[in-house]
Amino acid sequence: MARAARTENLNAVAIAAGVSAMTVSRVLRNSPYVSTETRQRVLRAAQKIGYRPNPEVARLMSIVRGAKGRRAHAVIGVIRDDLPDDELHDRAYQYVAIADIRARAAQHGYQAEEFFLGRKGLTPARLDGIIVSPES
Repeated sequence: MARAARTENLNAVAIAAGVSAMTVSRVLRNSPYVSTETRQRVLRAAQKIGYRPNPEVARLMSIVRGAKGRRAHAVIGVIRDDLPDDELHDRAYQYVAIADIRARAAQHGYQAEEFFLGRKGLTPARLDGIIVSPES
């Protein structure tokens, strides 16, 4: 089995530059609290070792920093068909209960949102994964 290529992380950059991981983080976020000399040293070290920021980690960290005490959750969309408006098609018959999906998702650090095909609100930017609910 082939191994994935190793990607350098903030700690590797910090060691190469002789600074803390927090300083590397500040440099990569263009914080004004880092001297020009240190900034250049960190950027040179990052380039030398081939550091590439992980966009998913950056996105999650921006959510965490902006959450101000709220826990950040990735969103899983539960995609459903619109239900027919008649008594013969009971919601429990056709679908796994959203409450059960939400409870299980929460155990793994996710938030589940229910979306119905053909209705507004379902956008790729809002979702980190999807569950397509089976019929019956």
